[in-house]
Amino acid sequence: MFQHNSYFCNMNRWLTLILSSIIVVMTARATDSDDQSLCPVVKVDIERLPDLNVPRSGHNVVCVNGQIVVMGGHTKGYIPTPTTEYFENGAWQEMQMTYEHDCGVAVPMSSGKVMIAGGLEKNLGIGQTYAVEIYDSNTHTFEGMGCLYKKRALVSAIEISGGRIVFAGNWHNNDCIECYDGHGHFDSIAPVTFSRALPYVLRTSDDDAIVLGVVDSRGNVVNYGAVDALDGTAMKVPLLDEWALLYHQDRNSDNLSFIGDTTRSEYAYLLPAKDRREQLAFIQVRGKEFSLLPTVCPMPMRSPWEEINWQTRVVADRTVGRAYIKGCGASNRLYVLAVDYLQRPATMTLYYTEPLSHALRDEAMILTPEGDLLLTGGIVDSNFAPLALAMLIKVGHGGGGAGASSWLWVLIALGALVALGLMVEVVFRRRIKARKTGDIAVDGSATDEAGDNEALAQRLHELMQREQLFLRPDLRLVDVARALQVSDRNLSKCIKEQQECTFLKLVSRYRVEYVQQMLSEHPDMKMMTIAREAGFANEVSFFRTFKAITGMTPKEWQNSRVTDKK
Repeated sequence: MFQHNSYFCNMNRWLTLILSSIIVVMTARATDSDDQSLCPVVKVDIERLPDLNVPRSGHNVVCVNGQIVVMGGHTKGYIPTPTTEYFENGAWQEMQMTYEHDCGVAVPMSSGKVMIAGGLEKNLGIGQTYAVEIYDSNTHTFEGMGCLYKKRALVSAIEISGGRIVFAGNWHNNDCIECYDGHGHFDSIAPVTFSRALPYVLRTSDDDAIVLGVVDSRGNVVNYGAVDALDGTAMKVPLLDEWALLYHQDRNSDNLSFIGDTTRSEYAYLLPAKDRREQLAFIQVRGKEFSLLPTVCPMPMRSPWEEINWQTRVVADRTVGRAYIKGCGASNRLYVLAVDYLQRPATMTLYYTEPLSHALRDEAMILTPEGDLLLTGGIVDSNFAPLALAMLIKVGHGGGGAGASSWLWVLIALGALVALGLMVEVVFRRRIKARKTGDIAVDGSATDEAGDNEALAQRLHELMQREQLFLRPDLRLVDVARALQVSDRNLSKCIKEQQECTFLKLVSRYRVEYVQQMLSEHPDMKMMTIAREAGFANEVSFFRTFKAITGMTPKEWQNSRVTDKK
């Protein structure tokens, strides 16, 4: 026993010495480095898609049932256009809407449909409208369904429980918080501290939302630090006095900035803000709590070539825990700042493009099912000559580790050394125990604790089929291992050897198979209802996973089934 204790003491001394040396070196590296080493600058590719059929600005863009849809806005001559386009088979397919919605709002609904409401009433950006209609992506049809309580333009909205939708914001008109009750009726439910244009409307619980913003209904930047709630109360947020929300003209839904988990009733968002020195940061809103997102270094305000003008609201990719904000420079380069918000502190990567032929403004940005950023429309000089632009910024495979700081590498090194020490200790303790029990094979290797991998794989499959554990959105490897009464390490090894994939990919296969079965047996059910029932956390994750596994979008798969039956 004394010899073994002596061995472990010596081993720990060596590990401590090595770890101390690594920390000294990495600390010096982190101390001497500048922001660029903490926020790598990476060139990103752009893919031009076919132009839109109608040049437009003031439009909305949504991703519904895995399909990108561009809605409304105004076209050449500053004239509202009652058209919508969706991207399919490499081309934009044009449709007629019921009404015109220039600077209106498009709200993706839990039903799988989209509500489009409000907008400018006349040419040249004048007036407001009551008009509301519903878009059905399955049939590519629009249907008028009522009118807002108050005429609105530059309005924002978000869905809460029960199919209700909260609206706020207006342009050159009075404002209030109004709500659609889910059954065809709109009504005023609360006053606001001041009338805002394009405010943030954020869901804070299943049945509540707040309204905040820095631009009044006349376009003046006014920061009161005031936040209005559905119950008619207002609260003062001191952080908003120090950090003013970034002014933008992005009309897309605040759902794009969502970083929470609705299955757990966790409602959280990331909002860009600037202090008095014009330094950018991200504000986290969790429920009604406001705080700054901790990052490895200040947000970059300059690239190696020029100052960056950050322009948009945050677009979050919850599948990989990344958030994006777009900016531009005097050279007509586009910039995208990627923030890995799940890491603490959050790491960053600054993407840039080569200079474009002209500067872009007011183009709508949305996350595609593949994880790229799509820009559509916009203007160069004036609202009288909008663009038909459609292009992808290819950040979908950028990953989350490019922006890791030197301190992160210190933590990785620390974790690796600790794991090594524990592994060595476990191995020696097992060998000591094995010598005592005689549990050593002829070749000197310990016997396999997991038993027969094929038998374990069969037990795993039977458990998944019987209990349908994959329907749980928060299912973990350790949960399944506990149900099978094996170690998670042995279960992970079994899955890799028998299924040639990771645990997460295996669960995704079961979920996709479940969706396919349900779509075949219940073709009238809403696709996203089935997807959520199958355990998918959000629409983007569902469509990306389905296509990765089957090679087709869910709709393409459904169509292929119909063709096969014929």
